[in-house]
Amino acid sequence: MAEILPALPFETAQAPPGQEPPTYYVDENRQVMVLCPKCERARNLDFTQHPEVGPVIRTWCKCGNEYFCRLEFRRTYRKRVNLRGTFGLPDGSMQGDMTVTDISLGGVGMKLPTSYGLQPGMFLDVSFQLDNLKGTPIQRRVLVRTVHGLSIGAEFVGHRERDKDLGYYLMA
Repeated sequence: MAEILPALPFETAQAPPGQEPPTYYVDENRQVMVLCPKCERARNLDFTQHPEVGPVIRTWCKCGNEYFCRLEFRRTYRKRVNLRGTFGLPDGSMQGDMTVTDISLGGVGMKLPTSYGLQPGMFLDVSFQLDNLKGTPIQRRVLVRTVHGLSIGAEFVGHRERDKDLGYYLMA
């Protein structure tokens, strides 16, 4: 008996343990072209009607292959890193250690060792050093956008879109 495919061409899922699915960058129209790893058939997926779609999806090809894709909705490339640093409230009333887990021209992802009661909308001053040959110091003000447990997503405030040092770092 043939497998019945879902009505949607994709569904939010978790990749099987030990499998890192390929990353596809969703365009500004919330569309992406994916390739079946078995037959290499290209297919366009449209997420305009699905704002809740997760970062990993399971999809099906006409050849019958089921496969997983990681979706990146960000406007700029984000590099995974492991950089120690510090953060604090601009008025100096709170400070702490953090680990920068990813970085882009637009912001950072951070992991905190403990909960500090941070909320979306708060401003922080962050300081860390890139692991490039120059050991470039980064000191920026950020706006907290997301808080998931000890993970923080923050956007650079007043950052330069054409930050030369950070741009070179991201290309390396």
